[in-house]
Amino acid sequence: MSERRRQPGAAGPTAANLTIHSEALAHRVLIFCVVAEILFVFLDYHINFGEWTAIGAMRRMFNIAREDSLASWFATTQTLMTGLTLGLIYLAARRQPGMGWKATGWLVLASFFVYMAVDDGAQLHERLGSTFEAMREDAGASLDFFPSYTWQLIFLPFFGGLGLFMLVFLWRELGSPSSRALLLTAISFQVFAVGLDFLEGLEPNHPWNLYAAISDRYALETWTEWRFGESAYDTLDHFSRSIEEALEMAAISILWFLFLRHLSIVPGHLNIRFSNGATKGSP
Repeated sequence: MSERRRQPGAAGPTAANLTIHSEALAHRVLIFCVVAEILFVFLDYHINFGEWTAIGAMRRMFNIAREDSLASWFATTQTLMTGLTLGLIYLAARRQPGMGWKATGWLVLASFFVYMAVDDGAQLHERLGSTFEAMREDAGASLDFFPSYTWQLIFLPFFGGLGLFMLVFLWRELGSPSSRALLLTAISFQVFAVGLDFLEGLEPNHPWNLYAAISDRYALETWTEWRFGESAYDTLDHFSRSIEEALEMAAISILWFLFLRHLSIVPGHLNIRFSNGATKGSP
C-alpha cells in the first residue's frame, strides 16, 4: 500500500479562524430572547386562551403553560445554551494561573444549568415529586403541613442553596454595578416565579389561595366568560402560569447575557482545535 505524501510545493492545510465579539453577541442574544418571550406571552393570550383558532393542536403549541409547547422548547434550549456558555468560561478559567477555586465555581454553575435544561425537558422535579407523593400515600404518611406541590418541599432547599451560591459567587466575579443589578433582577424574577408556582399549587378552597380570593371578591366572571370562555378562577390561574414562565425565561436570558459578556473578560480569547486523534506522522 502506497503512502500518501504531500507534493513538493503543495500548500498545507490552513486553519479557519472564527472570531466572536462576545459583547455584541451578548446584546443581540438578549434582544432576541426578550422579543421571543414577549411574543410567546402575546400568542398565548390571543391564540391559546383568546381562541383565535379553534384547532386544539395550534392552541396547545402556543400554550405557554404546557411542557410540550413552543415556549417550553425555547426555555429548555436557552437554559442549555447558558450551561454550555458557562462551560466555555470554566474551560478558559481553569487554564489561568491562580483560578483554581474560581474555575470550580464556574463548573458548578455550568453543571447546574445543564441539569436544569434536562430537568425542564424531562420534567424531572415534577415527576420525582409525584413519585414521592405516591410513596408517601402508600406508606400512610402525611404532609398536610405543606399545602402546595410536593416537589417544592423536596427540591427547593437544593435550588435555594445553589441560588444563594450563584448570587455570592457571581457578585464577586461580575464586579460592575450594572452586572450586579442585572444579577439581582434575574434572581428576583426566579424567586417571584417560584412564589407564583406555590400559589398555583394551592387547592381552590385553601385560605392562602389568592386567585380564589380575587375571583370571589371582584365580579370578573362575566368578562372572563365572554372574553375567554373560562371562569374567573381558571383565567387567573392560567395567566399566573403564563407570567411565571415568562419570568423564568427572562431570568435565564439576563443570566445568559451576563455570561456571554463575561466570556470576553475571563480568557480574552479561546482557541478550539478539533483533531482526529491520529499520532504525528501516521498516514
